[in-house]
Amino acid sequence: MMKQLLLFTGLILFALGKLSSQVASSYIYLEGIRTIPFRLKVNNKEIPIRNKQYYLVPIQESGEYVMDILFAGDLYPAQRFILDANSHSAFGYKLAKTVEDKFYLVDLVNKGRIIETNSDVNIGLSTIENTINFSNTLVLKDSVQPEEKLTKKQRRKLQQVSDAKSLEPVITTATQEPEPKVVKEKKKNKKVKDTLAVNIEEPKKDPVYGVVEEIKAKPKKEKKKPEVAETKKEKVEVAPVKKMVVPTCSGNASDPEVNSLVNRLKNKSNDEDRMMILRKKVFTGCITCTQLHRIVEELNSQFDRMNAVKFLRNSISDIQNLVQLEDLFKTDTNKAKLTNLMYQ
Repeated sequence: MMKQLLLFTGLILFALGKLSSQVASSYIYLEGIRTIPFRLKVNNKEIPIRNKQYYLVPIQESGEYVMDILFAGDLYPAQRFILDANSHSAFGYKLAKTVEDKFYLVDLVNKGRIIETNSDVNIGLSTIENTINFSNTLVLKDSVQPEEKLTKKQRRKLQQVSDAKSLEPVITTATQEPEPKVVKEKKKNKKVKDTLAVNIEEPKKDPVYGVVEEIKAKPKKEKKKPEVAETKKEKVEVAPVKKMVVPTCSGNASDPEVNSLVNRLKNKSNDEDRMMILRKKVFTGCITCTQLHRIVEELNSQFDRMNAVKFLRNSISDIQNLVQLEDLFKTDTNKAKLTNLMYQ
C-alpha cells in the first residue's frame, strides 16, 4: 500500500512539472465568475479548468486564439473572444457581466482595458506590458571571463619584458671609478686616428653610382594597399536593391468578375469555405489592389487575410499599391509583413 501511494505521488509531481514547463514561456490566464460555471474551448480544443476558478492556456506559437465560452446548461448564449497573441508573452483576463446579461473581458495586464464579446474587430492585442523579459545575468557573467584572462596574459608579457630588460648591461657614470690618465690618453689618441681615417677615406668614394644609390635608398610607398582594402569593404557592404514582384498574369480582370466572386464569398458562413473558393478561382486577367481590397475584406480573421494576399500577390498588376490594404490589418507586425509581400 505504501509503495502504491509513493508511486501515485511521483506521477502527480511529474505531471505538474511537465505542465509548468509548458506554460513557463507564454500563456493566457482566464478567470471566470464564481457563481456562473462554464467550459472553455480555444481554437475548438477543450481546455481543462484549474482549481474550479480559472483556466491556463499555453501559447505554442504566435497567431489568433479564438476562445469560446460555453455556459453550463445553456444558461447564457455562447460567448466568443479573439486574441492576437505573440510568443514569449503573458495575458491575463477576467470574465465580467453587465446588468443586461452582456459579457466582456477585463484585461488584467493592460490597465483594465475592456474587450467586447462576439466581435472580430475589438480583439485582444499584444503590447509591451505583455512581453516577458528574460534575465541575462549568466551571459554578462560569462562575458567578463575573457577580459580577466587577457589581463593576466598582458601582465605575464610585461613581466617577461621587464625581466629581459633587467638582464641588459647598465652603464652608469656616477658610480664608476675614475680611469687612470694613461687609459684616457690612449682613448683620445684612438678617437683622433678614427676621425682622421674617416676624413681621408671619404674623398676616395666613387661618385659614379651616387644617382643609382640615391634612387635605391628612397623608401617605397606602401600606404595605398590599406586604402584599396577599405574601398573593397565599402563595395561589399552595399545593400542589395529589392525587386518588386512581377505578376504572372496578362490583361485585366473585369469588375463584374470581381463582383461575382465577392458575392460568392458573402454567401459563405466561415473563412474556411471562403479560402477554398479563393484557391479554386482562376481570374481571366490581373486584378488591381482596389479589387483585392474588396475581396480580402470579406474574410474575418487577420491570419486568413494575410494568407489570401500571399496567395493572390502574383495576380496583382499594381503591386506597388499594396499598402492600400493596411487598414485591413490591426497590428504593426502584420502591416510590416504586408509591405514585404511587395518584394521578391
